[in-house]
Amino acid sequence: MAYPETDIQSSSAASEPDRLLNQCRYPRFRMPDPAKWLPGMLVFGLLTGCALQNPVTPPEMGNGKEEPLRTEFRHAAMGTLFRIVVVGQSAVDPGNAVEEAFARIDEIEAVASDWNRESEIREWCRSAPHHEPVPVSADLATLLRHSLTIHEQSEGCFDISLGSLTRLWRRCFLANRLPSESDLERAFLQTGMNFIELNGREARLTKGGVGLDLGGIAKGYAVDQALKLMVDRGHPHTLVDGGGDLAFSVPHSDSAGWRIVLPSGPRRFETAGAVATSGDSEKYVEIDGHRYSHILDPQTGLGLKDSSLVTVVATSATIADAWATACSVPGVWPSANKSEMKDYPLGLEKLSVSGEVESWGVFPESVLP
Repeated sequence: MAYPETDIQSSSAASEPDRLLNQCRYPRFRMPDPAKWLPGMLVFGLLTGCALQNPVTPPEMGNGKEEPLRTEFRHAAMGTLFRIVVVGQSAVDPGNAVEEAFARIDEIEAVASDWNRESEIREWCRSAPHHEPVPVSADLATLLRHSLTIHEQSEGCFDISLGSLTRLWRRCFLANRLPSESDLERAFLQTGMNFIELNGREARLTKGGVGLDLGGIAKGYAVDQALKLMVDRGHPHTLVDGGGDLAFSVPHSDSAGWRIVLPSGPRRFETAGAVATSGDSEKYVEIDGHRYSHILDPQTGLGLKDSSLVTVVATSATIADAWATACSVPGVWPSANKSEMKDYPLGLEKLSVSGEVESWGVFPESVLP
């Protein structure tokens, strides 16, 4: 039997334990019934269904060809599990390229980590205020450039300068309490994208004490860089997943495309692209009868109260990751007259806890579950 589709799930939730993964052969990612708000587990399952509810079995190809070989590799980084799926055979074994790709992800983590005090971004922030521009790595310069652009395009809803508020909310989130007004006031004084100046590979942070948090964009960027390396090394039909941020090259010619299960249902991607989902379906806390997300509201400094799942389709995971974060803020939508701009999404969907779906832009073809 041939399997023309690769099932992928775009999810902001954590992965199933490795015990399940070790029992499975083929890549499959599915989202459970959104009305139940169960965690959207990313699972590699047998095509007849491994550790999945209501598994989808792709139809036979019907052209007499054998199924393309699929190989999957895993690597823990950035607080999640990265996976690389290589479809088809090539003259070069993918193992060496995968090792390089995972090493590349680790390089980006060393640049962008908010948890590692020795990361480049943390050290650069500690050295502020800068009276003169400071040389930075190509990765940090690229992340800052995308962040500044998307901050402007999203009218401030994507904001990497909220690091002080992020760390304050992280502590309160874990302690199951709200921050005090005085703590919020002090943290807000240490924010502002206007303090970041970038010119090529030189950057300047003009105010000391400002904490930058690249958590809403760095994972997508790492996914993109890993995919680029795999394609450059001779593996043209590859998908890279970073905890639900997905980027993929062109599908194999013997397949019907990448089949990606979004919160609103499965879609078929027949070209290269990327997709990311952001939301609080699993990571939230209830305080004084109110539900707060782990995702920060840039206006209040508290976790978002809206429980929508936001899915973004874009040309790169960098763009999809950042815009999924930005559009998690209630009422935020991309502008229709900017859809052709660089660093802009192709399509966006919001799925509410009641199951209502709002959409913008262009989404790939829906397929039967």
